Amino acid sequence: NYVKYLYVAILSMLKNRADDTYYEFFILSPKSYPESILNDFDCLTKKFGNMKVNYVHMGNQFDNVEDIDRLLPSATYYHLAIADIIKDYKRAIYLDPDIIVLGDLTDLFETEMGDSYVAGVKAAGYMVQPQSKQYTDFGLPEVTQYINANSLVWNLDLVRKDKVTEKFYKYSKNIYPSQDQDVLNIVCYNKITHIPFKYNLMVKYLPPKNHPIYSYDFLQSVYGADNIKDALNNPVVIHYANVNEKPWHTRVHLDKYWWRYARKTPYYKEFLIDYIKHYYIKNFKIRLKKFVKSVFSISNQKYGQNRYKLLTIFGCVFRLIKQGAK
Repeated sequence: NYVKYLYVAILSMLKNRADDTYYEFFILSPKSYPESILNDFDCLTKKFGNMKVNYVHMGNQFDNVEDIDRLLPSATYYHLAIADIIKDYKRAIYLDPDIIVLGDLTDLFETEMGDSYVAGVKAAGYMVQPQSKQYTDFGLPEVTQYINANSLVWNLDLVRKDKVTEKFYKYSKNIYPSQDQDVLNIVCYNKITHIPFKYNLMVKYLPPKNHPIYSYDFLQSVYGADNIKDALNNPVVIHYANVNEKPWHTRVHLDKYWWRYARKTPYYKEFLIDYIKHYYIKNFKIRLKKFVKSVFSISNQKYGQNRYKLLTIFGCVFRLIKQGAK
């Protein structure tokens, strides 16, 4: 369902890469795509060159995850099997599809990782309460190392050598609130390298100065002032991470970058229709709800020992008292 948004992400990568950078993409999906989608990607390959697209059909992998109430589908776990999928490479970048890439990814790919399994950006949202008992109960000593699973560099050789993928499969059967991301951080604890904020600038943290939760002072304590400044001035990967607030559905911070590349895809008209359907209908519902609330409301009131309901209709107030009450 996300392949068209993935197309936008890939287009932005190709538009902003260095002239001599070669990209090989591995698209992980549960089954094969329609011919029309494959043709669109073929056209992209022919237009840009110096790239290759591989389609990896994951089938029913991770379908045995026991959390039937999970918000995200099994596909969100696919990247945990990446070392077994891409066997001929020592290293790989993993990116979610709901992103825009505004720079070349070579520096990210060449991140110094030492003996780490994975490199990622610190997840500030999980550090609001660093000693969260919830995560110590899961077996994670503390969360200062915790990273987002949306933009990663994988040390594939070491993951294969230490048979880490087997642990991923084992832990994926447990029920965690952040699903694959929790599995990643628990299994890779003490084997994680942190990369700059600009490689996963999450729009839900913006604007940092007056955000009700992620204040500038808090984000600075997690990333550092220079790191934040660099991310805001020179973002490389912009991540539209909010589940219910995507640029193709509603207004979000930095959505202009997503539409800049969406406009150049074969799906632009579909995106516009989808946006109108979600954004305007959503706003109509909000306005209707406010209107109804302004002309009709009912509330519980108390006077002395007596309780009653107060009903307001077009400014007329009625007191509803239960029969037999004073």
